[in-house]
Amino acid sequence: MAALRARDDYGNSADLLIWLILGGLLLQVVAQCFLFLERKQRAQIVQAAGVARGRVARTIREIERKLFHGVGLAAPALYYHLSKHRGWPRRTCFFLFAAITAAGVAVDALRAAGLINIESPLLRVAEKRRLSGCSFFAGGTTLAVRLARRPAGAVVAL
Repeated sequence: MAALRARDDYGNSADLLIWLILGGLLLQVVAQCFLFLERKQRAQIVQAAGVARGRVARTIREIERKLFHGVGLAAPALYYHLSKHRGWPRRTCFFLFAAITAAGVAVDALRAAGLINIESPLLRVAEKRRLSGCSFFAGGTTLAVRLARRPAGAVVAL
């Protein structure tokens, strides 16, 4: 655990990246285990946690959504890795994230307008005909990369 001790230069950058990657991987393992369970088994787990019988289906859907949100850990980990360990300038990272954001928002806007059919059980009812939260998260990620002076600042913001 000596590698995890705080240092005067705000910690070891490799430690932060490792913890982000490990956290993301652990969340994905938990997500996959939960999603591979039968619906009935998921309901039993949720009920055992104290959720009322009438709210089980909604709670399971929300758990699935929250597990999907863990994918968002890839954005700060990618930015940190590219800038600190690959030496990419902030400007290049910004353009990469801006391109990813533009593509994602364009697809999301086409979906919301009904021009393409992308059905997902993870979308909330209010998101069926509006931009989803992914578009706003991508925009925030791009802004954080652009505005933060150091990669660690953007990672903390995200």
